Amino acid sequence: MAADGRMRRAISRRQLLVGLGGAAVAAGAVGVDRLVGSSHRRGAALVTAPSGAGAGSGRPSYLPRDAAHAFDAQRGVYNWTAANTVRHAAGLSRVRAGGAAAEVFIGDSLTAGDVGGATFDRLRAWPRIYAATLAADRVAEGGTGLIRVADNRFSDARWHLGAGWHNDTTCAYAATTGARATLSSSTRGTAVAVIYRQAPRGGSFSVSVDGATDGPGFAVVRSRGAARLRRLELTGLADAAHTVEIRTLAASAVVLIAAEIRSERGLICHNVGESGSSASGAGLLSWSDTTTAGGAIQPLTLFAPQSGAYGPGVSTVHCALGTNDLVRGASPDEVTQAIQVIHGACPDVDFILYLQPQPGLVAPVRWARLCTAMYTLADMLDVPLFDLQYLLGGYAHERAEGWVGDQKAHLDPAGYARWGAAVARVAVSSRA
Repeated sequence: MAADGRMRRAISRRQLLVGLGGAAVAAGAVGVDRLVGSSHRRGAALVTAPSGAGAGSGRPSYLPRDAAHAFDAQRGVYNWTAANTVRHAAGLSRVRAGGAAAEVFIGDSLTAGDVGGATFDRLRAWPRIYAATLAADRVAEGGTGLIRVADNRFSDARWHLGAGWHNDTTCAYAATTGARATLSSSTRGTAVAVIYRQAPRGGSFSVSVDGATDGPGFAVVRSRGAARLRRLELTGLADAAHTVEIRTLAASAVVLIAAEIRSERGLICHNVGESGSSASGAGLLSWSDTTTAGGAIQPLTLFAPQSGAYGPGVSTVHCALGTNDLVRGASPDEVTQAIQVIHGACPDVDFILYLQPQPGLVAPVRWARLCTAMYTLADMLDVPLFDLQYLLGGYAHERAEGWVGDQKAHLDPAGYARWGAAVARVAVSSRA
């Protein structure tokens, strides 16, 4: 297929990473300055129990001695201040007042909802728990958020791709007439959005909501034009659950990225986590790689707040990466350098870091160095950091408590529920 909008199937330097939900890419430093003084030699033994359970109470042992900001031992969050969460708090306040706001969740399979092996449950992933917990505090949910049509080699259960559609890691494409892709959700909304790629040789497709052939629930899209991301919105729909069907109308490539069902009010949580992805490295599984060679579309190109995928109102980006980096041999410096690139691609929004819990595949001493590095990065960027290593206690404790979904790194629904609720509790207690 041609590079101008027709997606390449082969990805160089990629191999299957068993148990971590995706493909491995060669880890390497990105082209930005190294963190000053970030050798990370001070990482001590990891805590083995969460806050309030004994060994996990107080300051984490891996927290840098020269840490510049406050660690909240009750809530497991570092450097959460009114000054660096202004937009986040304002967004939640708008929702409480009857308006709308959106938040974006970037991550790997722990954010995408892997509950063990190749089983995904995005409806019980921690961003969804976060939204549901906030809903109990008058922060109403505003819809599904973007539902990716392809997540590495997986597909969300709410999507059904018929004959002619091909998964291309970050999106899906079809180049035959009559190929159908259907999104079904029980979430109510009054609008539908479809995210697709326009390209010089892009094809035409129709969008039909609940079987409509005309009116507000129907549109024909011609995706030919200068290469860019486009967002189609169909509004004025009945406040109900909807089924969205996309059908190609010609034998030219249509590139489909995501769709959502939304309301005019409420908090929209866009979980765009990608299984097997990492902060560092190269290729379609690296969030910091923004190259466009070969026509492939990088995750950050598609899902950064400035991409145009979300419409207006994004207040916050949540970034939970690092596990796959260390499993593939990346250093803590490479991880933090890559996250700086991701942070730089997210201007005009608040940025929240997450230190993931230790995977069973990484030795405690090596993981502790990443823990220390992430705190150093939170200081450097002056952003909040949620410490799930501290809150959940790491792999050994999670396994003893029954919070893990497999023998690698993934949690089960109970573990993800603790994660999402912990973040929501901080947000609830930090109103604008």
